[in-house]
Amino acid sequence: MRGDFDTLIVWELDRLTHRGMGHIGTLLDRLDGSGRRIVSKMEGIDTSQSHGRIMVALLSEMARTK
Repeated sequence: MRGDFDTLIVWELDRLTHRGMGHIGTLLDRLDGSGRRIVSKMEGIDTSQSHGRIMVALLSEMARTK
């Protein structure tokens, strides 16, 4: 969060966190507030797009239950 990056690239979203929507929501808010985004290679999701945040939230909740 120090400003060393613009895009956090992950292979798959389940590699980012297993703590569910609450945790990822906080992370997304922090990243968005500083003009940053998450891009998931395998799912093709970019949180700078409107549907990206919804998909990240759903997939992070699915990862929590694995």
